[in-house]
Amino acid sequence: MLNRFGFRTLLLLMLVVLSLGLLAAGCGDDDDDDSNGSGDTTEATTDATTDATTDDAEEPDEPADGAAQSFDVPVAAEGLAFAVTEVTASPGTITLTSVNDQAVPHNIAIDEPTQQIGEIVQDGGTSTITITIDEPGEYEFYCSVPGHREAGMVGKLIVQ
Repeated sequence: MLNRFGFRTLLLLMLVVLSLGLLAAGCGDDDDDDSNGSGDTTEATTDATTDATTDDAEEPDEPADGAAQSFDVPVAAEGLAFAVTEVTASPGTITLTSVNDQAVPHNIAIDEPTQQIGEIVQDGGTSTITITIDEPGEYEFYCSVPGHREAGMVGKLIVQ
C-alpha cells in the first residue's frame, strides 16, 4: 500500500505525463498548408469567388445575332457565392442556369433590363432565368434570398 508521500508522488507524476502528452498533441502538424489554422473554408470560398471567370462557364461558339445562349453559373461548394462570377455573352436571348448542391437555399436573379427571378433551390436543385438583352453593357446577376446579395453573392453578365 502506498504511503501518503508515495501517493502524492504518483499523482504528480501522472499529471506531468498527461500534461506532456496533451502538449505534444497540441504542437503537432495538422498537415494543412494554410498558415492561419482556420481550415480551407475561407480559401476555397475566396478561390471560387475571385478566380472563377467565363473560362468556367460553358460558352457558345460564336452565336448568330439574337441566337439563344446558355451558361452554367453554379453555386460555389461553400458559402454565399457563385462559382462563376463573370459571363460574357452576345446580345440576344441568354439563359443562366445555377445548380445548387448546398443545403443552404439559393437562386439566380437579374434586375435589368427586366427583372427575372429563378426558383429558390437547394440540395442539387437548379434555378434558371432566361432574359433577352439587346443592348451591350454590364448587368448584375445575384441570389435573391434575403441577405445573400448583400453578403456578396453576385456576378457580372457582360453583353458585347
